[in-house]
Amino acid sequence: MNVDFYAVRQLAWSIIKKYNLEIPIDLDYLLKELDVDLERTQLPERVDGASLPVKFAKGLIVVNEGRGFTRERFTIAHELGHILRHFPRMEQEGGLFFSDKKNPVLASLYEREADVFATELLMPRQEVINAFRKYSENIQELANMFLVSKQAMKIRLEELKLIPRT
Repeated sequence: MNVDFYAVRQLAWSIIKKYNLEIPIDLDYLLKELDVDLERTQLPERVDGASLPVKFAKGLIVVNEGRGFTRERFTIAHELGHILRHFPRMEQEGGLFFSDKKNPVLASLYEREADVFATELLMPRQEVINAFRKYSENIQELANMFLVSKQAMKIRLEELKLIPRT
């Protein structure tokens, strides 16, 4: 697999544009439009969520209930990244990447791509830059605007070099 974070970001941007999404991103609406089912249930403590290809829909996202609203949103966006970016390849190859213990590096690259997708979907680059220019002194206000955690917003602002890394 070629890792292409730019292509992952473009995928998120194209989804935002195609479905006329605004900040904060309405994940329930997006999942419905994409024919992806969502289920909340108890999962093992170390698991935030999982995504599965299913016959009756484009995919199924399962999230560990009780993790908090903003963490759940990021998990849903992350798993959606797997569905949109990785499921077509997994279907072609007839396997699930996370079950392939022979290639942990590939699995971690898939995870990083899904994180990049989730970040770009929930906190699109230009929207964050514009909001930062308006509310630069208040990271919590930015986090509230995008419905993400304060920590996620801080990391995003650092990635975009809007604030220094601490």
